[in-house]
Amino acid sequence: MKPGKLTKTVLLQLCDGDHCLIVQLHPYDYVELPLSLFNFLNLPDFTFVGIGIKKSLMMLESEFGLTCKNAVDIGPASPVFEDWCTHALSKDQIKLAVSNAYLAFRIGIFLLAGFKVY
Repeated sequence: MKPGKLTKTVLLQLCDGDHCLIVQLHPYDYVELPLSLFNFLNLPDFTFVGIGIKKSLMMLESEFGLTCKNAVDIGPASPVFEDWCTHALSKDQIKLAVSNAYLAFRIGIFLLAGFKVY
């Protein structure tokens, strides 16, 4: 993140069906994201599915230089009224984030079931 620039992207939610990973991106922390995260999001054999993912990826690229090789957007995100900028997420926020990631995973499996990526 560039100094003096506040981020609006504060939570990266990933799920593979068995495990969910929530990465907090705090607007005031000037910590570089690990190279392994950049590499993972650009693996050619993975497709990332999400609600509003296109807009989120544009923001991640603008704010962190983070790109994603394969992404499928399944619709616009609805407004969220939670405070996701807090350093310690509540149990309910964690449950919501994990649920959103898992549902996007399941929808992606359903939508991509008939497609093969070469």
